[in-house]
Amino acid sequence: MLFCYFKIILNSQNRYSYDQLRAIIPKQKIVTPSIPLYISSGDVPLLCCLTKVDRSLIDGGAGLGERNSKGAALARNLIGTANRLSHLGHRFSGEPRGLFDEYCARCYPTLDAREASSIWRSAQKDNPTATLTDEALENCIKSWQRQQSINSQKVQTNDSKRATVTGDSGKSGDSYKRNY
Repeated sequence: MLFCYFKIILNSQNRYSYDQLRAIIPKQKIVTPSIPLYISSGDVPLLCCLTKVDRSLIDGGAGLGERNSKGAALARNLIGTANRLSHLGHRFSGEPRGLFDEYCARCYPTLDAREASSIWRSAQKDNPTATLTDEALENCIKSWQRQQSINSQKVQTNDSKRATVTGDSGKSGDSYKRNY
């Protein structure tokens, strides 16, 4: 074991080892967040547990020539993600088929009901799996829960404040005089 001694030059001729010096340095405190991470006021939206690509497909659809292939991949992911969330014990809101129907309605040209049903049935038979890993799904849920907590705190803060411009009145609204 190697011992290093340092000489501290002041009025003292004392010698200290590394371990002695290290022992007097304060340890860093672990800070825990004041916002709880697992506040759940409801079921996590299924949409929050999808990839950005899948969310953009649901929001914007797909064009001619790629509607079926992208729709099939989306359907498999919707079914797989819903199954995986259930397996992991997470409740979610939003129906996989409903989200798929939103995608179909936003495609150009829209996918008719017969074609959409055909894609959906095929996806169900195709051993659908979630695109995201279990860890990524858990992170999506935690992120959504944090956002819910932040939004809840904003609502509580806004409800407790008076809505005045100058802050000199107990009445809500603007406190100014119009000159007509």
